Amino acid sequence: MSKETLKRIHSQGLVDGFNMVGNHEVTCGCETCSMAKIRAHRNNRSSSFPVATKRIGERVSSDVKSVPFESFEGYRYVVNFVDHHSRLGICYFMRHKSEVSACFKRFCDELAHYGFRVEHLQSDRGSEYFSQEGELMADKDRSLGELDRFCAAQTPKILHTVTPVGSKEKIAEVWFRDMFESADALLFEARLSPAFWCNAVSYSQHCYNRVPNSHTGPSTPYQMLTGKRARWDKLRVWGCDAYHLIPNDPLAKVPGIVKGRKVIFVGFTPGCNGYRVFDPESRKYSTVDNVYFYESFKHRIDALRHHDKRRALMKTGKNQPIQIDDWDDGNAQGVRNLFTNPDVSIGSQEDEEVPVVQEESVRAKPPDEEMAREVLRSSQILRPLRLLPVGKETVWTKDDAEFLAHARERNLMVSYVENPKSKGSASRLRYHRYSRATTLLEALELGATTKDIQHDYRRGFIKFPSHESDLPGHIYNAVEVATDHGIHHILDDVGRLVNPTVLTDYLLARAFVSSGLERARYVFNDLIKSAYDPTLLPRELETVAAAARFGERQFAKVMNAERGVNIDFSLAAEPTRWEETLPEVCSESEKWKEAMDDEIVSMTKFGVYKALPRSAAGNRQILGARWVYKRKVNKFGEVYRYRARLVAQGFRQKAYDSYDPDHTFSPVVHKDSLRMFLSVCAAENLRVYQADVKAAFLQAPLDEKIFVKAPPGYDSMDPNTGEPMVWELSKSIYGLKQSSACFWTAMDEHLRANGFKSVLGDPCLFRKVMADGRVILAVTYVDDVTFAVSDDVDHAYFMSMLRSRFEIEDGEGKPIEFLLGMAIDQDLDAGTIRMSMEAPIVKLAHGILTPEEIVKNADVDSPMLSTAVLPRLKEREVSVATFDYLSVVGSLIHFANCMRPDIALAVGILARHGMAPGRAHVRAAKRVVMYLYNARKLGITYRRPERPGERNVPVMHESARHPLDNGSNLLQTFADSDYAGDETKRSTSGIVILMNGGPIAWSSTMGKTVATSTCEAEIHAAVVAVKDAIHIKQMLKDLKLYPDNRPLAIAEDNSAAIAQANSGIKHVRNAKHYEIRLRFLQQKVVDKEVEFRYCPTEHQIADFFTKPLDETKFLGFRKSLMS
Repeated sequence: MSKETLKRIHSQGLVDGFNMVGNHEVTCGCETCSMAKIRAHRNNRSSSFPVATKRIGERVSSDVKSVPFESFEGYRYVVNFVDHHSRLGICYFMRHKSEVSACFKRFCDELAHYGFRVEHLQSDRGSEYFSQEGELMADKDRSLGELDRFCAAQTPKILHTVTPVGSKEKIAEVWFRDMFESADALLFEARLSPAFWCNAVSYSQHCYNRVPNSHTGPSTPYQMLTGKRARWDKLRVWGCDAYHLIPNDPLAKVPGIVKGRKVIFVGFTPGCNGYRVFDPESRKYSTVDNVYFYESFKHRIDALRHHDKRRALMKTGKNQPIQIDDWDDGNAQGVRNLFTNPDVSIGSQEDEEVPVVQEESVRAKPPDEEMAREVLRSSQILRPLRLLPVGKETVWTKDDAEFLAHARERNLMVSYVENPKSKGSASRLRYHRYSRATTLLEALELGATTKDIQHDYRRGFIKFPSHESDLPGHIYNAVEVATDHGIHHILDDVGRLVNPTVLTDYLLARAFVSSGLERARYVFNDLIKSAYDPTLLPRELETVAAAARFGERQFAKVMNAERGVNIDFSLAAEPTRWEETLPEVCSESEKWKEAMDDEIVSMTKFGVYKALPRSAAGNRQILGARWVYKRKVNKFGEVYRYRARLVAQGFRQKAYDSYDPDHTFSPVVHKDSLRMFLSVCAAENLRVYQADVKAAFLQAPLDEKIFVKAPPGYDSMDPNTGEPMVWELSKSIYGLKQSSACFWTAMDEHLRANGFKSVLGDPCLFRKVMADGRVILAVTYVDDVTFAVSDDVDHAYFMSMLRSRFEIEDGEGKPIEFLLGMAIDQDLDAGTIRMSMEAPIVKLAHGILTPEEIVKNADVDSPMLSTAVLPRLKEREVSVATFDYLSVVGSLIHFANCMRPDIALAVGILARHGMAPGRAHVRAAKRVVMYLYNARKLGITYRRPERPGERNVPVMHESARHPLDNGSNLLQTFADSDYAGDETKRSTSGIVILMNGGPIAWSSTMGKTVATSTCEAEIHAAVVAVKDAIHIKQMLKDLKLYPDNRPLAIAEDNSAAIAQANSGIKHVRNAKHYEIRLRFLQQKVVDKEVEFRYCPTEHQIADFFTKPLDETKFLGFRKSLMS
């Protein structure tokens, strides 16, 4: 309720027990209300006014709402009854919809107690109000249900009417909206689990009925019903900590035993005078008095601060230790799980229309986190949510039976709690034997019966470290259980981190009380990673990789309609550990075993290791090793190879012991150089081939002596001493810090020894001139070698040269089809080379968008609307669990860097908001993905001139005079900038360099400083363009492909910038603050390295990279860059 309403209630004395002190502001702008009570703009529609009523009960509206989270008392539904005359609202919580009739009877009895009766009941056409018996639909509508029979039995009868088909019961719906908005705010502010939703709604109802509204005048609904003035002196902050004096406490006089307990205030019990509280330890409700309240959440940590372990020990008759560790308790994780992060929603399960993703001013409802969680679990079976504490028996459900069957079938790891059985009982002895088991099958072998397992499961004595539920309120914390047992949770393995819901000060306390230094260091480092929002970059990079795997294997639900892309979405996730490749858990076990055997054979063939006893390593460091599994796919997304790599734990290497930190760098070809290479091949009519060096790192010698443990599945013992065997490495293996550098050195030395020379601008781009003048070009990207030759003789020579040093399979050396995620199509007859990324785009789109969103937004033709303005937020509005914004933007950056210049600007704008994304940013990111999907067949095409000297210009200028003359292998450079387009008033510079009909380099970057004029902004852009163009020109000269010494032509549309750059080396009075950049341009112009030419704005392609354009202009520029 607003402060204005509170002031009016206080000034008019409408309630008792309410005092206001001070002159407070009227408007409430707190974060809780802003986020929990936000609404869409109201549509201007005409509506009929409701019929006026004269007394309570004359007309009552009712509706039923389902909630996707079970409360502690098992409630999943709520029914309300709202009186039209007073707007009095009373709700009842239900476990089943069939309880509506009984709830209505209770409502009638409550009104009768105060001398009122229900005369007219209005509801929608839900089956809970009507019987659905009968074969025909007409019979069903006419059948009388239990509620109607009750209405007909009253004297006089209660009239029951329904709203027309397609309409809703507005008053009841509005009441639900207000109550659940309040409940959202209460849960958000108190940081409590959604399992408290019924308490929050009940308290909201209690307050609502004691507040005046437009129908009660100077009274309240409660006063109109009871005749008594409402009292506010008992109102407290819902969800706050409360301290209760334990009555009749037999242990009150024992030293060291406190006389109170810490509970949570959750409202009032109807008909009782005390306060309704919740005990997190026993997970029970009670109504008590003698309560003291601490109505602040600033120092809320978790419920462990009120955990009284001494009292528990006294009750069980156990001896009291000298020092108590309250953090070490079986129920500790469950108590902490009651406190959750504030992004959890308690919205209903009713279907909602999928929103159209457009940049509109209306703020859409944030995505339901529960929906996101359900999608995440769509391929994983987790333990059903358990709300009762350990030791309390739960109701046996179908979900429990299915999960136990799944646990036995998959042989999931289990852990038993400390023996809870009665002393001396047979079950206790039996439990002592089988509680050491690590799986359910092992427990059965150790003497447990099926009834024992079911008994222990229903009481929470069994933990499933890899499959515990991560829902708030669950008795065990999923992450902590998995961490304590040294394994990964299953949700980690499918690519989505399960974040713990504990708070920072709890982690800090855990670090201080940890028993060992290593544990304290681990906890504290985890605290540092999550102490600030947003998280540190290494954590986000890891999330991007996990999101990529998850997007390709789990979220891809719909195959692309085009027959050219055959993505196998049915494949399971790639194994992350050797145990996951065993036959009993993996259907592809044989293929992964063959891949591992092939790796061991290769290592033996190349003499990578020598097996020695453990003692042979002496005091030298012994590194661990693990298997990494990967499916290799072609340009159609089809699996053609299974690969297993043995990877050493290089992160444990010690500097100057097993590696030299100054010699670990290895270059890879830059994407600009790669695109220039393909462009040159198209112009020079060179055929492009590709070869992959088999087990590349295994063929590179090591300079250091390194020992590693034998890999899982291939370990052994020394037959003489019984010592475990370790491997001494003579060649590099994957994972070592110097492995990539060793292979690069070997490849570089071999190519140079055979007459190849690398260009100065990129050491991974090589050239060799044969005796007859033919040229061979090659680029390297780790173990992938891409080369271009003019005939089969040169192809045979190059492959023979490579095989003389490296092991390369017979099938390698074919014409290039797929490179670094890009499909490459070459047509020698047409003289074109085309790049596209259709398959990865399809995978990304199906991982992020729903099928409805894809169909509904098939007409999106631009990545960002020209009117789009994204607000800069200080705090995150959308949680990572709801939408992993940073991972999505990272994936889009990959596409923009590879071959999608059309999204470079939009992705750059999105990346600026990576620290604090909101709902508008999520909609904008989804729009970019939708655009990519709709334009997934677009690519970059390089072409050779049909005749010598023919102009090779962008398509949009074929029939017009172009500002830049062009020929084969000549550069077209465009530079442009907007002015103060960002809210920080910094300008965005855009450049693009074209060669042979397609772009080879581009960028869209926001300046680091504010430009004070359009000329200054244009100068900044021109400097970037000139640097990149000169760099590429120099590489072309090193390749002997730049035809002459003509200056580079830079297209600019700002006359002032051109005039200043062409004015010679002289002082420009108004350019003091950017004089260094201007002098750089002036020097290049004087040296005749570059020259500036005026380009009309309508032909300025770089405008494409500076600001969102209208659709017509965007499509025109896109046509000049992509095909």
